[in-house]
Amino acid sequence: MIPNWDHTPRSGVKGVVMTGTCPEKFQKTVRKMVDMVKDKPMDKRFIFLKSWNEWGEGNYVEPDLKYGNGWLDAIKNEVLE
Repeated sequence: MIPNWDHTPRSGVKGVVMTGTCPEKFQKTVRKMVDMVKDKPMDKRFIFLKSWNEWGEGNYVEPDLKYGNGWLDAIKNEVLE
């Protein structure tokens, strides 16, 4: 699951940039991930979230001024459903 990504701070012009996401799109991805593990035994239900606070790369789910708690709410809405 990637809520945006900009690797250019570390790799320059050859870096990868992924944009165009929002909490609603991210929530759909979270839903897909939950669906992938829901039938597994409880001790095998793992979903990893990479770089939850990589502000420099634009890859974070912490609250911000644009979406508020939107990224965290997207996770909560699907995981607690």
